[in-house]
Amino acid sequence: MRRLWRFRFGLRTLLIAALVLPPVIAVQYRRWSDDYIWIALQEAKRRRDDALVAWRIAYDDGNSATPERADEAETQYNSARQDVESAVKALYSRYGNSERAIVAARHRRK
Repeated sequence: MRRLWRFRFGLRTLLIAALVLPPVIAVQYRRWSDDYIWIALQEAKRRRDDALVAWRIAYDDGNSATPERADEAETQYNSARQDVESAVKALYSRYGNSERAIVAARHRRK
């Protein structure tokens, strides 16, 4: 019969873990939140670019397409553009209001 592993820790080990783990968790959480902000910006830009292409196609089809299709594509583009603007505002609120700080954060991320 196999014995189940039992974890036994001394008080010293638990105190060391209590001192070391919170900063590690905080650093990892900050990294995750930074990654989330940058990924949200990339996704918003991708959606905006896709909406712009769809709007151009609908606009170029002018005679064959209905005006409602072009209006709907324009509305989607404007909505996606606002998403990009809000993602950029999140970056500015996270890193500061200077382009230099955003560029530095982008280089640190790579």
